[in-house]
Amino acid sequence: MNKGLVEVRDVGKVFHSNWGSIEALKEVNFRCNQSEFVSIVGASGCGKTTLLRIIAGLEPPSDGEVLIDGENIDGPGYGRAVVFQEPRLFPWLTVEKNTTLGIQGVEKQDEVKKIVASSLQLVGLTQFSKAYPYELSGGMAQRVSLARALTFKPKVFLMDEPFSALDAQTRARMQEEIIDLWQKTGKTVILVTHDIEEALTVSQKIMIMSPSPGTIKEVLEVPFAYPRNPDGLEFINMRKTILEAIR
Repeated sequence: MNKGLVEVRDVGKVFHSNWGSIEALKEVNFRCNQSEFVSIVGASGCGKTTLLRIIAGLEPPSDGEVLIDGENIDGPGYGRAVVFQEPRLFPWLTVEKNTTLGIQGVEKQDEVKKIVASSLQLVGLTQFSKAYPYELSGGMAQRVSLARALTFKPKVFLMDEPFSALDAQTRARMQEEIIDLWQKTGKTVILVTHDIEEALTVSQKIMIMSPSPGTIKEVLEVPFAYPRNPDGLEFINMRKTILEAIR
């Protein structure tokens, strides 16, 4: 039986500034089971990224709590890895060196080499280990960020619109690759995306957020087998349903 891996309980977030306060999130509740692939969609400004940052431990909630395996999250930790929209690679370091950044000094050197080699193999970049970021395509650079995240051996992958800056063809290929990576590793994945078709293509469950203050408006199970057919009638109808719910 799947145990609850990520639990978000009554999470709220208020940002304060000199000109006033903004309530970004209000009473957000959901449960993401172990090894699930979940997408979060919603209108721009609904708090999707803020919610992801709170789960990552990069932002404290104003109210409520986030638990992973029953333990409260009070800051960043190795149990969670974040993949951002930009790869955020150091241009003066090779692919291999960029990938090792998070575990240098934490693991023994021999172990670091094994972990990095395994991570690069999983994302198909073994032959590019000595390349520099300027020698990589956008999709390859994002795969380096995935490999770097894998070195932490995280239980949860948190992804903030990681493919939105890529061209359509590369984006489609990266969606296939992240599904393959998820199926091989059994990681829990929470993806924030503004692209409804992307959410339907990759995830098992879609959470729709309401406009600010953001809360979970609806949770939909995606009933289609992989690989998904975006031209299928059921796919198109579900996309319309989600679009109407966001509006």
